[in-house]
Amino acid sequence: MERDWANLPSELLEEIAGRLLTIDVLEYLRFRSACKPWRKYTDDPSLLGGGLDPRLRPHNWIAVPHCASPSRRRLINIRTGARAEVDRPELSTHRCFGVVDGLLVLHDEASGAVRLLNPLTGALAHFPAITDVRDTRPTPAQTLEAFSRGPLTEEEVRAVMRTTPKVHAPYPSAINGAAIDDSTSPPTLVLALRRQVRRIICAKPGDQHWVAVHFGEQQEPFFNADGEILFHTLLSFRGHCYVATYRGDVMRDWLT
Repeated sequence: MERDWANLPSELLEEIAGRLLTIDVLEYLRFRSACKPWRKYTDDPSLLGGGLDPRLRPHNWIAVPHCASPSRRRLINIRTGARAEVDRPELSTHRCFGVVDGLLVLHDEASGAVRLLNPLTGALAHFPAITDVRDTRPTPAQTLEAFSRGPLTEEEVRAVMRTTPKVHAPYPSAINGAAIDDSTSPPTLVLALRRQVRRIICAKPGDQHWVAVHFGEQQEPFFNADGEILFHTLLSFRGHCYVATYRGDVMRDWLT
């Protein structure tokens, strides 16, 4: 008896696709590529969640350079040993500074913008230039005005943020770690900066600038006179951000 696999009920296709996605994002992609009807009734992974949907991140995959082309990468699943070859044009024009939840942290050398690339789906999430980092601490004049006038309105708060001083972060090579906080919508990308900068900064896709997370928000006693945090590393695990401090403490989710 001949079966019409291409025209399975849409509900059944969605059920199968959802189960495959819980196994691995590559299985989901292979399912969608089988035929046009299957692709029609399943969501395009490059559009879901602006490229940051946790279900579509290649958590168990690592990328290694492919000498045949600067845009090619060989992906290896460290859990199953599976391999995949991808060709992403962005890799030719961006410099990679790390990996977070399987997503590549890229820097556009032309514009200075930071981007997250899903090497399996090709989805890109766009973030501000690394050179535009704002300090969240108000100036003394702003603090005095807020104390004398009472609580600020939303428009006044936005005005304060637009006039907050920039943090000098002139080079992307200062990136020393990355994490993703999934408790916000959309998820927040958190970067650790090293060398002379030594700060933790964060931004959401589409933001105009990065925001420096200063020592007061982290309640961390080890900092210098400029508010630069003394930390050792930054990583994300199951949607939360973790940072190890100078004295060995591990802090989680200071953004929320």
